[in-house]
Amino acid sequence: IVYNFIKEKLPYNGKVLDCGSGACSILNGTVKNDNLLVTDLLASEYAKIFDYSKHDIVQPIPLGCEDLPYRDQFDIVHISNAIDHTTDPVKSYDKLLEAVKKDGYLIIQGFENEGEHEKWEGMHQWNISLTPTNQLRIASKDGKVTYKEGATIAERVYIEMLGREWFIFIVKK
Repeated sequence: IVYNFIKEKLPYNGKVLDCGSGACSILNGTVKNDNLLVTDLLASEYAKIFDYSKHDIVQPIPLGCEDLPYRDQFDIVHISNAIDHTTDPVKSYDKLLEAVKKDGYLIIQGFENEGEHEKWEGMHQWNISLTPTNQLRIASKDGKVTYKEGATIAERVYIEMLGREWFIFIVKK
């Protein structure tokens, strides 16, 4: 779904930001390397164990979502299974959306309610989910809830192998 959406919506030579990528962006090969910026807070650690040039994939830069300095620079901003790992997903959401150009898209995807599923341990301190009206719901362990509006596409996909709900939330700016 996301791959096809990006292929359909990304303008020729469009710029894409993939935030919270882990060691390797899932968008490698979807977007030309020169048009893809990849970030992950642990990028310096990944560089110690992975030879990016050997595999011709984009190396992430060490930058967390909350600290993104970009404003209106990317046609598509993407984050997969990582917004719930941030210190402040509400601030992260705002920074991700800030980085999107007018008429561009923010794509957020991940497992629903991962904090609760993982018993609020480790990096799983937040529940992210879709409401029945396709708002993005961000909830902390202590019950604080924030809703984000603006889904042009919101979908739940059942991951049969894992018995979990995966959400895809896309906002047009």
